[in-house]
Amino acid sequence: LSFQPLTRRWRTQVLHGTAAGGAGVSLMQGHDTLADALAAVQRVVRWPVAEPADIDASQRHVLELRFRLDVSQLPRPLQIGTLGDSDWDLSASISRPLPPEVLR
Repeated sequence: LSFQPLTRRWRTQVLHGTAAGGAGVSLMQGHDTLADALAAVQRVVRWPVAEPADIDASQRHVLELRFRLDVSQLPRPLQIGTLGDSDWDLSASISRPLPPEVLR
C-alpha cells in the first residue's frame, strides 16, 4: 500500500502465486481514498472452498466459477464511455466436475 503524492491517490499491489518462469504475478490498482485501498487489500485470497476432510471422494462434486469485468476497476481513461455500453459487459462462467485425484 502506498500513497502517490503527485496524483493524490493510493496504490495497492498484491502478489498472486508464481508464474511459469518463477516470477510472481502482481495486480496493481489505484484508489481515490485510503478506505478504498484498505478494502482492496483486505479481500480474501486463496479462500478454501471446503476442508478436505469434509469432501466425500465417493460423491460427484462440481466446481462452478463465474467472472465478470468490473469496469470501475479499470484505469480512469478506459472508464470513459463504458457506462451503459453493452460491449463492456463481459462475463464468463464455467462448471466442471472435480477430477477424483483432486479429492485425494
